[in-house]
Amino acid sequence: MDVSVIVPIYHGIKYIEQMIKQIERAAEETGGEVELLFVNDDPKEPIPDSLFSDKIVIRIYNSECNRGIHGARVKGFSLSAGTYIVFLDQDDKIAPSYLKSQMDKLGDADAVVCQMADDNKVFYNENRRLKDCICKETMTQTGNFIVSPGQVLLKREAVPFFWTSNLLSYNGADDWFLWICMMCEGRVFQANEELLFWHMKHEENASSNSLSMLSSISEVYEKLTSNPHCAGRELEGIHKIVKDHAVRFIKERDKFLDMYVLADRWMTLLERGIAVSEYFIREGLSCAAIYGRGRFGVRIAKELMENGIDICYFIDKSKETSSDGIAVTAPWELKEIKEPVIITLVKEEAEEVFCMLKEKGAEQIYFIEDVIKKLEKEEREKKIE
Repeated sequence: MDVSVIVPIYHGIKYIEQMIKQIERAAEETGGEVELLFVNDDPKEPIPDSLFSDKIVIRIYNSECNRGIHGARVKGFSLSAGTYIVFLDQDDKIAPSYLKSQMDKLGDADAVVCQMADDNKVFYNENRRLKDCICKETMTQTGNFIVSPGQVLLKREAVPFFWTSNLLSYNGADDWFLWICMMCEGRVFQANEELLFWHMKHEENASSNSLSMLSSISEVYEKLTSNPHCAGRELEGIHKIVKDHAVRFIKERDKFLDMYVLADRWMTLLERGIAVSEYFIREGLSCAAIYGRGRFGVRIAKELMENGIDICYFIDKSKETSSDGIAVTAPWELKEIKEPVIITLVKEEAEEVFCMLKEKGAEQIYFIEDVIKKLEKEEREKKIE
């Protein structure tokens, strides 16, 4: 067997047909023998054993208990027969040339990592070079910039026993754990600059669960303290990464708490028949730009347009195509701002944004938080009268 593609399945039977098709296409280009091994991690929803392909070998393992993502990958590895291994998530997408390109590029290295797109945006660029992200220095001192294990094709013999025998209880960081174990054993990673992999991000991803991820990377550090290949400097760096992640988790939690409170205040005004657009109509706005194309930004844009105020463009770091037909401009692309700008971030995290907009010439800047506060004050004063 040349390549084993291992795919843990959890509430993901709907992805199986598409996964089979794309592995069949990839196998056709290699000309070698490929097996696709599904490890079902949900005992309540077994995968039927009738799956068949005349192009690849399909194998199914229905687990008797939930093992978690690390346990499912290790179980799949133990059942696989390939000289080369690929760990895919159930909803990953790969190019038809994935296997051929990765194997051609691997050479004498132990693993090869391809260029990828995260939510349809190319991840590696001049400021974040792929070859700089796949070395031990980055992995142990800065963090994991291999977004998904599906980017990596590795030699079976390079998978460390320490990783297969020290299972994590929490989902999220088992791939980081694998790369560190390999790199600390001196394994060599090769970069493949060809775009071959698309990572789909949604609420079902373990990597989108901040608390689980924090628990998982903390567990990685605890496991690595007993790894004889992981030296003092590596452990110190990994420990710092865990602490930094904890700080980011707290800040992220506080940000979403602030957004929840602001949204609740906004909805309370709407329930009382007070619309945010009323304030901007009184201000005489005929048009505006909106900073932030999240839920708040899209909602305020809709409300303003319904009341005759034109939205010139969104300002957002993510320049994905706008389904509402409104242009999206990245902050660094702005040259001169003549329109009024409405900032939809909570004020505590928007200070830098405010300064940037001022530098670009914006004269009228509104914080949605301030607008809501003024409308609340007006309502209180009316009740007193």
